[in-house]
Amino acid sequence: MDEDEFAAKPPSRLLELPPEVLQTTMYHMDPATFYISLLSCKTLFQTAKSKRILLRQLSRLPGLRLGLENLSLDELFLRFRRRAAESLCGAAVQANVSTYHSLPSLATAVFSPESSQLAGISAEWGSIISIYKLTEDDVVRKVELHPMENPQRWQVVKMAFSRSSDLAVLCKSRRESHESTLPEGIAPPKLKMHLVIFHRLYAEQKGYFYLDSAKDVREITYFIDEEPVGLAMAMCGTICISWIRRGDPIHHNEVFLYGRNHELMEACAYGTLDTNPPTSTAVGFPDQMQKQQIFFNAQFVSHDTVVNLYAPGNPVHSWFFKAQSRITSLHGPVNTNRTMIDIDKTGSLQEFAIGMPFYGWHREVAKNKSKRDTETCCMSYLAVGIDHSVPSNAFIVYRKEVIEREDCDHHIDLDAGRRAFYWKGIGLLAGWRQSSSSLGTIMAISPTKNRIAAAMWTQVLVWSFEPLLLCQGGRQHYFPVRDYNERKKLGRLRPVRLPSTGVVYSMSWRDESTLYATTDQGLVRWEMDHMCQGWRETISLGSVIWSRVAVW
Repeated sequence: MDEDEFAAKPPSRLLELPPEVLQTTMYHMDPATFYISLLSCKTLFQTAKSKRILLRQLSRLPGLRLGLENLSLDELFLRFRRRAAESLCGAAVQANVSTYHSLPSLATAVFSPESSQLAGISAEWGSIISIYKLTEDDVVRKVELHPMENPQRWQVVKMAFSRSSDLAVLCKSRRESHESTLPEGIAPPKLKMHLVIFHRLYAEQKGYFYLDSAKDVREITYFIDEEPVGLAMAMCGTICISWIRRGDPIHHNEVFLYGRNHELMEACAYGTLDTNPPTSTAVGFPDQMQKQQIFFNAQFVSHDTVVNLYAPGNPVHSWFFKAQSRITSLHGPVNTNRTMIDIDKTGSLQEFAIGMPFYGWHREVAKNKSKRDTETCCMSYLAVGIDHSVPSNAFIVYRKEVIEREDCDHHIDLDAGRRAFYWKGIGLLAGWRQSSSSLGTIMAISPTKNRIAAAMWTQVLVWSFEPLLLCQGGRQHYFPVRDYNERKKLGRLRPVRLPSTGVVYSMSWRDESTLYATTDQGLVRWEMDHMCQGWRETISLGSVIWSRVAVW
């Protein structure tokens, strides 16, 4: 449409309605539509300034409702706009979506823990790693790393970042036979993979950077019928690899820890000593693991002292065990994260898988205000729990622990917080479902723990909430009346659906309003702050790159 046609278009008949009719219409709008209407024109913006309308719209959004009637009209208007922005009202329309093409293969790409970097495999050669820097405004390719010489002969199988942003790459030779069927009576031969670790270096003048020469190469032996399905790395250099062994009648898993060769590291001479790392395996597998057999991903948590194990396609881990700082002959025991919750308050218990607590809150409570020595400490934890009887039901679950003040170290330990049997559901994540696809459901929690994103194939949902208010109690004043069940003491969190951009492989929050995802269409970035205008752009990445060395 050209400018003349646009100018000749008649104005909307909606604005010709009397103000009282407009106010009645806006009174019955849902909060997202009402919030977007405020941004459409000055007439609707001014018409919306009515206490009756604003109080109704605020009552339909999560947030404390106490004392709202006492606020002035301007304060009430500002309160709604802030709360609507925090709840991502209208993000399905207003979110800016950027799709980055010309990236390497993203099926095995990994985000760094602080979500400032992405490592992907070159589409041309299967063993060249491209590292991209994820900024607030753009994505820039910074360096190419070569795990092995002669990239045509090698294939990258798995990659993982540590908390210090060291990068672990598991490579295997393209010439190795992958036949899993062997003549009867013949033991499967042992093969070798190469585990390459690129260390993130720092110089005062250059900042952080990677070097092809600053890498640690280890040999990993495996049988021809084994395949690595999970890789994780700790800051101390310990590697966790989960293997699946394909055979009859069922597949089964093994998990091994590979320790850093301390003599090799102290010698500071790579390749001069034996590079075979010491290994150990987790022991004491619970009955549930023996029945289900299969787990894929592994992740170091709690300052790299604990390893979580994930079943295929499940965003909440199923088992965990304690990992020592140095490799010993035994690790474990392997614990399960199952618990029983009476979610319906009917006396019948349902089995839940409880994820690693994502939020903790510590406070001191005085039993007697006149006697300070009678104070106790209260620790509250929030986690995601999935109902095993109905996998499409996911909840925010809560537990509280009270201990004497003199026995408390006044520190929140999320790993200790999950080692309890009693939890209760406080918020249903409406719209959640356990995807039946090969990728399963993918979950990401924002840095300040007030947003949860879940991807189910091409659908991406985001729930917003205030974790501190959920821990403080009085949740009947936080959830809207229509979303709170007084008998069950359970609220409902409504999601926002982001614009679909393809099949999602992985997700990571850059900050509270920026979400990145690797998809079959490329790297996607959603921006969801209150200044977004619904832009859709497709970007081809530039070639800002230093040969072999990246500095930022």
